[in-house]
Amino acid sequence: MKFSFAAPDLGTKGAIAVGVAEGRKLGRAAATLDQRSGGAIRRALAGSKFSGKLGELLDIPGPSGVPQSRIVLYGLGKAEDLIEGKAEDLG
Repeated sequence: MKFSFAAPDLGTKGAIAVGVAEGRKLGRAAATLDQRSGGAIRRALAGSKFSGKLGELLDIPGPSGVPQSRIVLYGLGKAEDLIEGKAEDLG
């Protein structure tokens, strides 16, 4: 199976969920949201125990600078373990 990634569509309302790899490594969508929200993701990470381990969640309600009502970070686990098909397992 072959698949490719397009530029993230971050939407305009509601909640948005983005993945973070273990070690708090932000992907492209998370980094874009962090920039647009004036660093809300990095500030939330600094004040939490969230590390990006597989299955972890961190809810960031009411971020400024973005139209979404909340940002939800979900842990992807170790970046080197993200192999083809693994993202499908995350839901």
